[in-house]
Amino acid sequence: MNVATRLRLLEHARLADVADSALTRAESKHRTILDAREDAFADLGHWQHAASTAGDDYQHAALTLQQTLATYQQLSDTELAAAGRRRRAATAVRTAHDRFAQAWSTAAAGHLGDGGHRTATERLLDELASMPPELLRAVSAITVQSTYVL
Repeated sequence: MNVATRLRLLEHARLADVADSALTRAESKHRTILDAREDAFADLGHWQHAASTAGDDYQHAALTLQQTLATYQQLSDTELAAAGRRRRAATAVRTAHDRFAQAWSTAAAGHLGDGGHRTATERLLDELASMPPELLRAVSAITVQSTYVL
């Protein structure tokens, strides 16, 4: 396998890793918004009860109920947007992994002369084992640096 092919495979692997990280962040944000929305829903129930049983403090309870309802509606809208971002990130992950798999299967087909009996993982490990350790360290450093730039 030539150097250009190896670099292309490394780029596909890096892009898949970036997509995985974006999905993790999107899922975390979505969970956070869902938790906040659940808290707002509980507050909504509390203030509805407070407004219905309040005597002299009715004005305050009704105003707080309106504010809580607005917060809940805003969080519901935000949750829908976060769910959309999570779905798009999941699609990007699948696409990146599919592209890496396609690039790997194209690059590894027939190059190792094993009759196709070995798995792609075994072929990749053989390729990595055949590389000089200095090259692996350099690639690792470049991958780490380029990941933090994004």
